[in-house]
Amino acid sequence: ASPAINLAEPIKALVLTGVPFALGRLIKRRHPGHAIATLFFVMAYAAALAVIVEGVNRFDDANPTRFSPWVNTVTLTIDHFLWMPGVFVPLFIMPLYFPNGRLLSSRWRFLVWFLIFVQIWTAVAVIFRPWPWPAYGIPDTRAWNGIAGSEPFFNVMNTVMTVVNLPVVPLVILSIVLRYRRSTYVERQQLKWPLLAVGAVAIIMAIFASRPELGALDA
Repeated sequence: ASPAINLAEPIKALVLTGVPFALGRLIKRRHPGHAIATLFFVMAYAAALAVIVEGVNRFDDANPTRFSPWVNTVTLTIDHFLWMPGVFVPLFIMPLYFPNGRLLSSRWRFLVWFLIFVQIWTAVAVIFRPWPWPAYGIPDTRAWNGIAGSEPFFNVMNTVMTVVNLPVVPLVILSIVLRYRRSTYVERQQLKWPLLAVGAVAIIMAIFASRPELGALDA
């Protein structure tokens, strides 16, 4: 029998890159400079870079050279924080701007900057903390393995960031509730679309995660 071709990964990559890019282009064409368009582009470019990094890693595995340990180090490290824009932007940052591309008031800007800081800090921690890092879900090791002896510092900071992050979800929900109460009928209808989009993507990903055979075709 011919080997099966798993289509789950290319379909996932197409969804995570193509959908945000198409939405960003559509919004930018109708509303140049709209913050939501920029956020969609951030998601699309981060997802596209993740695909490129994964491709480089697989090519290097299939064609090893004397530089392979360092290529593996770079690609593994980048891969462990490139997922963040695809989660933080649609779930936490975009709801603060939707649907008109503006925050409720300048007082909410601190939350946006805090969410950006969280992503930057996570990238710094992933780069410089030695692996493996079970608390972060990193079982791997790498040729250049961070700053030796820095585990206690990063472990403490990870705990602190976890605690500080606790109010984020309630604040985002509060922002959505306040915007809904202050919005017009048209804006209230628009607020339903991102919820439907997030739900649809979540359902698709859950189906492929629970039934991987759906993404496989016989060659």
